[in-house]
Amino acid sequence: MQIRHREEGAVMVEFALVLVPLALLVFGIMHFGLMLNAKIDETHLTNEAARYATVNQNPGGTSMTLQDYVLSQADTEHLRTNATLCVDYPEDPATGTSGGVGDPVRFTMSYTYNLLPLLILDRIDVPIETHATMRLEAVPDDVPAGCST
Repeated sequence: MQIRHREEGAVMVEFALVLVPLALLVFGIMHFGLMLNAKIDETHLTNEAARYATVNQNPGGTSMTLQDYVLSQADTEHLRTNATLCVDYPEDPATGTSGGVGDPVRFTMSYTYNLLPLLILDRIDVPIETHATMRLEAVPDDVPAGCST
């Protein structure tokens, strides 16, 4: 007499064993892509702010600072509300002056991205910081030094 082994449900068990690592891998790839998007957006915004400052323009008008205007242009709400954009006018080592035509203006944007927000065990916060330095083409009377509010 021959004994038959039933294998019904074996595929379901194998699928369940593979599903968890596969889902974590896909979730990790997705969040890594979102972090790269935040980095690219942050770099773009920092360069845009530096360019506005070099020509002494504030598209936000009198209602908001250049830093706040540039942050309002971010792709995501989280970046708009949690990033900090600072401007300063460092002293030019060649001339010893700051804030004049030809002197540098430096923008720094910092942001902390939570890489895996749904894992309850531990948070993985990744600091993202970008810098942009350009030479002033006009005296910056519309763009005071300081950080976004």
